[in-house]
Amino acid sequence: MRMIARRSKIFLFLVAMFLITACYAGEDNRPGEEAVIKVNGSLVTKKELEWITGQSGLESGVELSVKEQALAVRTRVIQLEAVKRSIPVPIGEKSFLEAMDVENLRRSKALENNEPIYGPKQYTEKPYYHSLMTKAERALKDKLRGKEIDSSQEKLLAYYEAHKDKLARKMDSYWLEALVEPGESHDARKRAELLLDRLSAGEPFEKLYAERRSLKGLTAEEQINDADRRNVEKYREALYEGIKDMKVGEVRLAVIQDQDSFKIIRCVKRQQGGYSSFEEVRDNVTERYLEQEFDRIVKQWIDLAEIKVYH
Repeated sequence: MRMIARRSKIFLFLVAMFLITACYAGEDNRPGEEAVIKVNGSLVTKKELEWITGQSGLESGVELSVKEQALAVRTRVIQLEAVKRSIPVPIGEKSFLEAMDVENLRRSKALENNEPIYGPKQYTEKPYYHSLMTKAERALKDKLRGKEIDSSQEKLLAYYEAHKDKLARKMDSYWLEALVEPGESHDARKRAELLLDRLSAGEPFEKLYAERRSLKGLTAEEQINDADRRNVEKYREALYEGIKDMKVGEVRLAVIQDQDSFKIIRCVKRQQGGYSSFEEVRDNVTERYLEQEFDRIVKQWIDLAEIKVYH
């Protein structure tokens, strides 16, 4: 009996020592799988960090930058909060790779059966990781809306008023005159630069404009307003950047390449564009407001998170 009792004590002692060692290793030693950071008990591995940051070949043992830490923490916090709200998100390197294998198998079978798929035939790690994160964020925003995020009409209107200039300001209307040198060749630019030299030397724009007006294609008159905004911003960026701060009567002393020609512009008239109504920009206002409030809540989660960085 004494021998049995002694063996029992030795066994219990060894178990206790094992548990103490395990706890110590878990708390103070760097875990396996090349973990770089732990967020609320959930490890982010070096491989995962590469998917999150879009980088490749991150070196082991190299201290994380502030940006890398912030991205890793934000990503993991969002994933954990999504799972809390029953949004399916694979958390961790192993779970993610298993989910990607399942998705790629589904795509292979769909192609074999001539069924439609959207996106690539087979996902690779980084694109699939970002695809899942985009879906998780969207689903989480939907869950938060009306609960943690107050998206009432009153809140949206207040946001619209506070950000009116950025979200609803219409493009001003401009009446322009231009000295034009047709073509995109080096010689055409040189001719335009010679005109610019004359203007810089003090010759009036009106004089040069009058000299060239009877010659086809060497002058132009144009009105640009908010209805042209999308086209001008997308396809005539140099012109838009050149005119948006111009005052009436001002000559832009620069050669602008625009629509297969080089131009020197004068603003003849300018009229303020006003603002789009709330209803006209409601969708954009709602999207921007939800993004702002989502970022605010994520910051709160991060502030409360338990974070450990492994060097």
